[in-house]
Amino acid sequence: MLDASKFKNKFSNNKYKNCNNFRQGSIFYLENNARVDETNSTFTSNSALEGGIAYLKGDGTYLKISNVKFPFIKNTFAYYGAIVFATDGATAEISSITKIT
Repeated sequence: MLDASKFKNKFSNNKYKNCNNFRQGSIFYLENNARVDETNSTFTSNSALEGGIAYLKGDGTYLKISNVKFPFIKNTFAYYGAIVFATDGATAEISSITKIT
């Protein structure tokens, strides 16, 4: 696991809705050691062929999605990699999902 506190690309409290991409990653397309930390955001009705939220390519490329409330991902899909499609050594981490009762 990488220390996200050192990431330059930090995003929080976003609402991604109706983001659609014919090919790769409806919201994020990351490659070449790109590192993104996304916190407290929601993802609704997003789609792509590969990676419903993100397409990650290459060793050192990393996406962290954390501190989200259930259902944080609703109606988001892809033909390959429903949430994240990672290839060539890329890594994704999804954590801290809290169910609202």
